[in-house]
Amino acid sequence: MFFRNLLHKLKRPGRVLVLDDFVPKPEIGAGAPRALAFLRALSQAGFDITMYPTTFDAKDTSPIQQILPRVEFVPKGEQTLGDFLSRRLAEFSAIVVSRPHNMRTFRALRAEHPDYAWPRSIVYDAEAIFAEREVVQQRVLGTPCTPERAEELIAEEIALARGAISILAVNEHTAAVFRERGYDRVNVLGYACDVSPAKYSPEGRTDLLFVGPTYEDGTPNSDSVVWFADHVLPRIRVETDASRALTVVGQSASEAVAARAGKGLLDLRGVASDLGPVYKRALMFVAPTRFAAGIPLKVYDAAAHGVPVVMTSLLAGQIGWRNGEEALMADTPEAFAQACLRLSRDPVLWKHLSMSALRRTAIDCNRKRFNRTAADLIRRVSRAGF
Repeated sequence: MFFRNLLHKLKRPGRVLVLDDFVPKPEIGAGAPRALAFLRALSQAGFDITMYPTTFDAKDTSPIQQILPRVEFVPKGEQTLGDFLSRRLAEFSAIVVSRPHNMRTFRALRAEHPDYAWPRSIVYDAEAIFAEREVVQQRVLGTPCTPERAEELIAEEIALARGAISILAVNEHTAAVFRERGYDRVNVLGYACDVSPAKYSPEGRTDLLFVGPTYEDGTPNSDSVVWFADHVLPRIRVETDASRALTVVGQSASEAVAARAGKGLLDLRGVASDLGPVYKRALMFVAPTRFAAGIPLKVYDAAAHGVPVVMTSLLAGQIGWRNGEEALMADTPEAFAQACLRLSRDPVLWKHLSMSALRRTAIDCNRKRFNRTAADLIRRVSRAGF
């Protein structure tokens, strides 16, 4: 009987616990679309999943529940993570912990409760090295930290992976950082999105578009939008339309962003349940991000809808895109404005970038490969938990 039960456990996919900040509604941004793709991949592979939101509770999970019927979303307000784990830890064949702050909390609970039956099958979904973003942000804002302090921040974050049976990273750069520091069980799991094979044209398109939440001042998206409004848009207006604004789609609570909207520099549209019409009106997508970590999901989503992108070299480096091939890259206000003007005036370039980015996104964000990578990893680590 014991061996028959053990064999049954080994054959069935098992229940997976996922610890992440929020129920992955795509409009949240901040990695939520990738988190949704990850849960969908595991669900389609037959895993039962429990998702515990560590930071933001979702009052209404029904839209996501329709997409992910095999996922149990635990209402965060009902119990602390420690209480939840004390009662249900034995149910899970694998635990996926996303983002550094959640891994800090998880490690603290393990140290506090060594008597719990902690499984070996812990996956750390690091996504990116967030300390690298902090280092770049400080440099951009004129308060750079020393190289010694930068290394200290990165080493401290990397150390969170100790004890995990496997590590997930969103790109090869992040994976390499872990491998260089002695971690050999690192897998790259980027992003999954569906690409339309249609051929697109600039005719009838007018909007300069940015899609993403601007929750508060100083965040990467808010800084991007404010920088574009203050330094890039005025240069574009001089040569085009003096009333032209940047269309911003997504949740917003940033006072700095609201102030630019009040001046007519930004057209805030709020959350769009269907981004299809938004992309159809877009002449180009701008991603003037000055500090970030991971990969720019917003760039992939725009490209998947045939919209050419003007972005910073920082983002291009994260995904390996080339200037003039998949997108246009610029880092100074003058160069960024000129890239936007060039793209708006050259339909041949527009179509070339649109098709090149579509092809590249179809490769980088192949859903079948993403699903297979996610499911195979969790199957392997689940077996190690028994």
